[in-house]
Amino acid sequence: MSKVYLAFHSVTGNTEEIANLFAQYLQGADYETEVVPFGEADVDELVNSDKVALGCPACGTEELDEEFLEFFDEIKERLSGKKVALFGSFGWGDGEYQEEWETSAKDAGIDVYGAFSQLEGIDDEGEERLKEFAEGFAKA
Repeated sequence: MSKVYLAFHSVTGNTEEIANLFAQYLQGADYETEVVPFGEADVDELVNSDKVALGCPACGTEELDEEFLEFFDEIKERLSGKKVALFGSFGWGDGEYQEEWETSAKDAGIDVYGAFSQLEGIDDEGEERLKEFAEGFAKA
């Protein structure tokens, strides 16, 4: 069974909820998943997983959290060529930080599947979008 390692940062719980739902949908597509806060991530296990999903909410003026950004900067070269999905939530704006994060990841050679973003907490429409995103990621 293939494995997806999901490492996330969450401030309000919204990104953690997305991470858990994402994992649930991937399990339904026959993937083994590991969901952990990024500070508890086993980096070797993360980079050696079949696929990786990274989650972080927008902080400040639509930016990645500083500590999470340090974590990402430390691992991004080791993720070069790996299929990676990005996800997170934001409280205002339009989720532009995801586009910048995706560009940064691609510039590092990461095979980015895409980025899922959700305004505030996940709702029925967000769940449906996340399910479609997870199904696509599982097939990628």
